[in-house]
Amino acid sequence: AGRGEATAPDAFETFIGTPPPEDLDGLLQRTVERARDMLEGDAAFLLLATDDETELEVRASTGLPSARQRFARVQVEAGVGRYGSARMPAVHEDLKDVPGAVPLLDGTGMRSVVT
Repeated sequence: AGRGEATAPDAFETFIGTPPPEDLDGLLQRTVERARDMLEGDAAFLLLATDDETELEVRASTGLPSARQRFARVQVEAGVGRYGSARMPAVHEDLKDVPGAVPLLDGTGMRSVVT
């Protein structure tokens, strides 16, 4: 853009907001908060695989009970009712249909989730 021309914010700026977070943890937290707001959810959390890829670790969350906050871990297991592919999103409309599908939400009263 030339002098005096306003540039439109890019998609990242629009989603994350300004000023952007200063570190990775701040970026992950802001991402989770924005995703929750955009999906009009009650809570959101972000899981990242541990270095050995045997567990998923909560790296950011909002709206979850304190016992399910950062660094809680969930075993990565294949099979029915688990997280499935980490590469593809999934909608779990009623968690009562698949008990234990999202262990972090057990006992919270939340019944649907997008993973």
